[in-house]
Amino acid sequence: MTTVQQLPERMRKFIKNLHIRKIRDADQKFIAEGPKIVQELLNSTFTIELVVVRTDVVETQQELITTLLKLNIPVYTANNYHFEYICDAKSPQGVVAVASFYHQLITPVTSFIALDGINDPGNVGTIIRTAHWFGVQTILLNKGSVDRYNPKAVRSTMGSLFHCNVIETDLQQTLTEYKQTHELYGATLEATLPIEECEPQQNFGIIIGSESHGISPVIRKLLSHEYTIMGAGLAESLNAAVAAGISLYHFTMFVE
Repeated sequence: MTTVQQLPERMRKFIKNLHIRKIRDADQKFIAEGPKIVQELLNSTFTIELVVVRTDVVETQQELITTLLKLNIPVYTANNYHFEYICDAKSPQGVVAVASFYHQLITPVTSFIALDGINDPGNVGTIIRTAHWFGVQTILLNKGSVDRYNPKAVRSTMGSLFHCNVIETDLQQTLTEYKQTHELYGATLEATLPIEECEPQQNFGIIIGSESHGISPVIRKLLSHEYTIMGAGLAESLNAAVAAGISLYHFTMFVE
């Protein structure tokens, strides 16, 4: 394709269906919304299958469209109604891409963060973005956490998903292996060790559990240390993404 074309109906339905996890998994495709995120996709090793631009923003996206066409990536336009139909965001930003899954392999890592049963896609995306900011490139998602290609999770990473090693895995099995080479730290409400007293002497893993259930019992048994983030107010607990951010800030202070 060398020119921009109108998005066919069959492709509208195909893109819409990618909102559903089982279809994403079957097709090995996902959607990424927003011009910045599409640009991050272009700067990554992910493969973009196609891009749709809303008709009223075509003029403002000419540079992006030209780049895509030069790379032989199909570009389509859709009117406001059809564009909102294919997007997950309530206020879409005018550009959406369909990309292929990128299969990372678990390889020896330095330090990492692992998410155990976190089901809020906004939290998962924010944690991936925060880990990227602090230089922690490997994020492990336990089976049962929201998938990394959930549309809201993708948006919340602001493109960091495409530059980090984000892996869905059997966390119990993986941590059992990593326990030989890493100190495993888990944030729990029952812990008495303040985070300020945690000073890892080797590569570390931070484990963050769900807000409602915390870290699962089988994972807690693998921890080297449990720590708490002390507060001064009366809130019952911290948001998982906030707890992860505080933890990443503290623990990366000890990375040479």
